[in-house]
Amino acid sequence: MCRLIAIIDPKTKEFTEDALRQFGALAETGAIPPGTQKGHKDGWGIAAYKNGTVALLEKNPSDASEDEKYQVAVTKVAESDASLILGHLRKASRGDVSMENTQPYRLGSYVFCHNGTVRDFEKIILEQKYLSHRKGATDSEVVFLYLLQTIEAKGDFIAGFLEGIKKLRTMDYSALNILMSDGNILIALREGNENDAATRDNNLCDSYYTLFQGKNAKGAVRYICSQSLNIPDVAWMEIPNHAALTVRLDTDEAELIEV
Repeated sequence: MCRLIAIIDPKTKEFTEDALRQFGALAETGAIPPGTQKGHKDGWGIAAYKNGTVALLEKNPSDASEDEKYQVAVTKVAESDASLILGHLRKASRGDVSMENTQPYRLGSYVFCHNGTVRDFEKIILEQKYLSHRKGATDSEVVFLYLLQTIEAKGDFIAGFLEGIKKLRTMDYSALNILMSDGNILIALREGNENDAATRDNNLCDSYYTLFQGKNAKGAVRYICSQSLNIPDVAWMEIPNHAALTVRLDTDEAELIEV
C-alpha cells in the first residue's frame, strides 16, 4: 500500500521541487484504507531518467515527511535536468522496513513502482535469470521481475507489460497500480480489484487505489500521482480503473488502453 508519482519532462527546478515536496508530505497526510495506521512512512524513493537512462536513484527506508535525506534528494533530482522522475512512498504490507524492500525497483533501464498487494505472490514462477535478481521479501519486487520476464518474452515493452498484467489478474490481489518505464515510454496502470472483498467492502477502488493524470495548458500529460497535487496551470483527471496510460517521452504522445 503506497503513494506513487511521475513527473514528465520537468521544466523548472522550482516546480519540480514543489511537486516532490507536496508528494513527500503524503507520507504523513496521504489517503489510507479504513482501519489502517495513518501515513506512508515505511520508505521513500525517487528515480530520475536523463536521455533515456537512469541517472539517479535515491531511496531510504524512512518517513519522507521527516527525513532530511528526502529533502536533499528532492533538490538533487530537481537540479538533474531529468526527462522523467518516478517516486514512491511505502506503506508496508509485505516484507519488513528495509532498503531491500524500498521502491522504486530498478533493473537495467527499467524502473518500477507499485501500490497494492498480491497476497499469493510466491506462486509467481520466475525464470532463474530473473529470480537471481530478487533481493527483498515483497510481492512488488516479484511482480516487477515477472513483468520483465513477460516483456522479454514478447519483445515489446507495452505488449509484454499488458500480457503480464493479464496473467497477474488471475491472482489474489487488492490492486496493481503501477508506474513503470524503460526510459522512453512511461506506463501508468490503474487496476483496483473489485472482486477482492477488502477492496470492495471498503470502496478502496474509489478512495485509495486511485491514479490521476495532470495535464498542462497544452493538454500534455506532465504528472501522474495517486492523489492530485496543487500545481499551477495543471488540470487533473482520474485515470479510469482497469486502464493503462502510456506516454512516449520523445513525442508526448499519450494513449489510454483498456486492460
